[in-house]
Amino acid sequence: MSTSPELPLLPNPLVAAGFLALVLLAAGLTLPPSARPGLHGWLPGRALLGLLSVQWLLVPGLTLLALVLALPPEARSQGLALGLLLVAVTPGGKGALAFALFARADLGLVLAGALVALLLGALLTPAWLSLGIAATLAPPWPALLETGLLLLVATLLPLGLGLWIQRRWPAWRRLLHRLVQTLIALALALALIQAAQGLSGLDPPGGWSRLLLLVGLHHVLVLLVAEIVARSLDLRLPQRRALVLAAGVQNSALALPLVLLLAPDDALAFATVALWGLWRLLAAGLLSLGWRLFRPTAPRPLTEALP
Repeated sequence: MSTSPELPLLPNPLVAAGFLALVLLAAGLTLPPSARPGLHGWLPGRALLGLLSVQWLLVPGLTLLALVLALPPEARSQGLALGLLLVAVTPGGKGALAFALFARADLGLVLAGALVALLLGALLTPAWLSLGIAATLAPPWPALLETGLLLLVATLLPLGLGLWIQRRWPAWRRLLHRLVQTLIALALALALIQAAQGLSGLDPPGGWSRLLLLVGLHHVLVLLVAEIVARSLDLRLPQRRALVLAAGVQNSALALPLVLLLAPDDALAFATVALWGLWRLLAAGLLSLGWRLFRPTAPRPLTEALP
């Protein structure tokens, strides 16, 4: 049976926790103050309901169900299960904005979806991860509780700190955000460079072709679920496109620090998250191109969607 080589990076979980804290601090610094009191004003209720149901209920729930039913117990400890869980419970990311603009989708819905994901992710991502780890790996309850508390602290505190700094010292927000973004980029580059040493010897169970097939099939199912939900809610075409794009893009800036925090020596978990992130960007680009070329529609100006 294939084994997952150790990654020669971040042996100290506090380093990964600091990496994660930087990502959430940057999120808190960029969250618009006007979005905090009432996100409901950013998008229609049906679209918000559809987006939240796909991002935080259907995709994580179906992924967890597939892991429990389809993945044999001996394969759950090889990093694949954790990688799949992280992909499913880290929705959002502002990368979908560029694709939505190109595809002439509803920019306001995509932007609001990213903001909602930032707020809910601080609570729901640790909750889904703890539930997934309990269902797939069945760890001792003290260890599971410790992991859940660590995730909550690593997400809630920096996000709240960023919001407080933005309110307390608004003049310094932009400068501090640039500094934090630079640190994140440097940390991510260092992690990727060092991870290449461990990934070079990785032999996933069933080979790379099977892992790539799993990546593609999972994402196709996510897009189909999002399209079905959008049509069932009778959304307009730009809103349907925005919902599908927002549901299909992963927040890699959050998923990568989480995998380094939870499994710093598991190359398969890291490879799974990285492959999903690259694939989702490629798929979103191709989908946007197809919509732009074959089913054009008038864009909704971003200024009309903002409060």
